[in-house]
Amino acid sequence: VITYSAAIGACETNGRWPHALGLLEAMRNSAVAPDVTLYSAVISSCGRGTEWKRVFNVFEMIQLDGLLPSAITFSAAVSACEKGEQWQQALCLLGMMGRYDVLPTVVTYNAAISACEKSTQWQSALCLFEVMMKNILVPDVISYNATISACEKDERWLEAACLLELMWAQDVVPNIVTYAAAISACGKAFRWQQALGLLELMRRNELVPNVIAYSAAISACETGAKWQQALGLLELMWYGDSVPPNSITYNAAISACEKGQQWEQTLRLLEVMRRDHVDA
Repeated sequence: VITYSAAIGACETNGRWPHALGLLEAMRNSAVAPDVTLYSAVISSCGRGTEWKRVFNVFEMIQLDGLLPSAITFSAAVSACEKGEQWQQALCLLGMMGRYDVLPTVVTYNAAISACEKSTQWQSALCLFEVMMKNILVPDVISYNATISACEKDERWLEAACLLELMWAQDVVPNIVTYAAAISACGKAFRWQQALGLLELMRRNELVPNVIAYSAAISACETGAKWQQALGLLELMWYGDSVPPNSITYNAAISACEKGQQWEQTLRLLEVMRRDHVDA
């Protein structure tokens, strides 16, 4: 069993799901009975290889062997569905846990919320987050980030802002990913003032915005045709935080200048892009 366990563990780490399934089948055909921990490792291996459909085949094997899946088993399976962007399957697995009297963990909910986020199902993500809190589980920064990102994809800036406030109330410290998603949500909803406010809040909390956060803020300025603010943020990137802009950053700033009929600024930015070898 130890030999099989080590081999399957190596397959899980490297995402070598065909080898993991082969070893599992070899165990089942021999006198060595796999336990639920080994099954969980195989499911995790399938997840790393984005083979979410095979997860349900492994679940059938667990049932045939008369074993009960654990919270780790379900978490690995939900995570596999998340990687495959199968939000409905993830929710199905979450529902199955009750039939086995297995309580979801924060890790399980995080994977399910992320599955909804990747499939732009913001309402399902928010619902899972609320259920999580009702079950007296404390959401971590991953929970918040996934839910805020789900709201961002559907331009739900108010929900994203409320989640950010809840983080502070629950003493969960937002990180750069949190702020970037919330800023982007505000930008997509034409709330450029709120987006710039969040960027400033990041800096006050001694978080240096990365290129994603800056790009989201400049895009927010672009939606509001606020070319001066967009250029101000570019200057801050160059000379304040030493964050190199990328093509998304420049294109948003150029679009803001175009909307403000600032053709000289537009040409200047295009020249800077060429000079810095940034593709348009």
